[in-house]
Amino acid sequence: MHDGLGAGSAARRRRNASGNRSDPFRRRQRITAANGRTTAPFVPAEARPADGGQQQGGFGQGDQGGFGQGGQQDGFQQGDQAGFDQGGQHDGFQQGDQAGFDQGGQQDGQDGQDGFDQGEQAAASRARPRHHHCQGRTGQMTTLEHPAPLTGPAVYCDLPGPRSAEYLARQDRREPNARGGPRRLPIAITEGSGSFVRDADGNVFIDFLAGAGVLSLGHNHPELVAAMTAQLSKLTHALDFATPVKDEFSEAQLAMLPEALRSRMKLHFCGPAGTNAVEAALKLCKTATGRGGVVSFQGRFHGSAHAALGLTGPSGSRSGATALPGTQYPPYSSCPRCPAGHDGEPCAATCPDLLERSLHDPDGGLPLPAAVVLELVQGEGGVVPARADFVHRVRELTRELDIPLIVDELQTGCGRTGTWFAFERYGIEPDVIVASKALSGIGSPVSLIIYDERLDSWAPRAQAGAFRGNQLAFAAGARAIQVVNRDSVLDNVVERGYQFEELLSPLASHPWVTDVRGTGLMWGLELTDPRTGAPASELALAVQNHALRRGLIVELGGRGDSVVRLLPPLNVAADVVRTAAGILLAALDSATREAR
Repeated sequence: MHDGLGAGSAARRRRNASGNRSDPFRRRQRITAANGRTTAPFVPAEARPADGGQQQGGFGQGDQGGFGQGGQQDGFQQGDQAGFDQGGQHDGFQQGDQAGFDQGGQQDGQDGQDGFDQGEQAAASRARPRHHHCQGRTGQMTTLEHPAPLTGPAVYCDLPGPRSAEYLARQDRREPNARGGPRRLPIAITEGSGSFVRDADGNVFIDFLAGAGVLSLGHNHPELVAAMTAQLSKLTHALDFATPVKDEFSEAQLAMLPEALRSRMKLHFCGPAGTNAVEAALKLCKTATGRGGVVSFQGRFHGSAHAALGLTGPSGSRSGATALPGTQYPPYSSCPRCPAGHDGEPCAATCPDLLERSLHDPDGGLPLPAAVVLELVQGEGGVVPARADFVHRVRELTRELDIPLIVDELQTGCGRTGTWFAFERYGIEPDVIVASKALSGIGSPVSLIIYDERLDSWAPRAQAGAFRGNQLAFAAGARAIQVVNRDSVLDNVVERGYQFEELLSPLASHPWVTDVRGTGLMWGLELTDPRTGAPASELALAVQNHALRRGLIVELGGRGDSVVRLLPPLNVAADVVRTAAGILLAALDSATREAR
């Protein structure tokens, strides 16, 4: 194929891009108690049968928050690894490197010492190295000689362990209050491989934060490491000069676009962070249109630099955020939290109608903006996919009024939703695409905007920057696209998304769960206090805490940080997803028992 894609990948991309107009995800990966779907009732851990009994809620034998010895649950048959052959790679591990998942998950039901139950202690004992250096339950300190392999979760002690605590204490003295992750996830990470990380005390965790979606192929994918290592001795930085590896990266990125866009789109390399790309996109559109205003939807998050944060607008959770002058914030298509008060019933017209009336009303006080900025799935906003009819109306309106449409693909881009960019699933063509996070696949920073050539009205050096030429990121990113196409990684994203849908379906009737929603490998579990209807922020924090102590790293987001978020690597294996889902359900059980 001339575009570098295999026949299967190209056919799949055409099918996805031309999908059902009313539902971009075909099987909408959304689970809610109000959707009329028949789901099994939620069964708390204390009411579930022990190993050997028949499990309810869609889980098979032994599926008590870690899953027992052997079988394939969640409706997947043995070998359902989404295109992974018996001799293939799973998250960069060879066959057999998943040992410990089938025999040793955490089981909830009978709480053990320090919040660990008997099943967890047995699993840790089976996977434990000869010596470990945690401050254990006995209070004794030992030295790590043979650390546990990075093939399954294994937590040996209270967190943080003593060595992690030392690192965290020094970090607290040196770094500002602005730091986030270590406050809620108190570990110091020393090593990562595939879907797993190890902390300074030898504990191993499933990492379903993955650098906030940056590590699309997991930690230290060997082929990406090799590509960066080879480039390291040649050239590492070249501003915006043409180089062979930048040329290869650019060709690969354009080849991943829908065919109709490839010939007319330009690439502009920005500073290292996604927020730099957002600001470059705004500047591009303001220059091209001569206008000053911007439309940004409620619930969005576009970055932490001043202008990008201004698009986000005033927010209690974003210190220092102020509205960007000339920015309007119409409602986003979020049916569970309908701005028109429709009580969860879908309404195709309300949100886009409000925007349309504002833009068409000559006395409405809203001049035509320079751009409309849209997240197709609001990530930091709580994993909220936009409705297809809303997206199509916004695209039609912006085209009618000649307003450039910027799609923010910082988190959804590079395969996160099952297509290379999320806009493909909606069947639209944006004017500007903002991309960053997973472009290199391994965490080496790079950001860019891909935009229609008709907007290219910049003068030379109008948008410059010292860190636009990260040759290491280009080398890794070009190789990452080869891996994605060769290993059918996008197919794996879709299959693992269906797996999450099945595994999390029992939560639809959980009293504290308002909504479980997602697409591909981007999922959110929204928690609400059933007594007050308020966001259950403390419960979400407790779920995150319990999950960490069982060996799973998850993130929080949404309103009041009440949404538990999952962002696994895109090549995550089915058994890792199964183990993580079991840990998450067990963590929710423990947290809700404490909340009663």
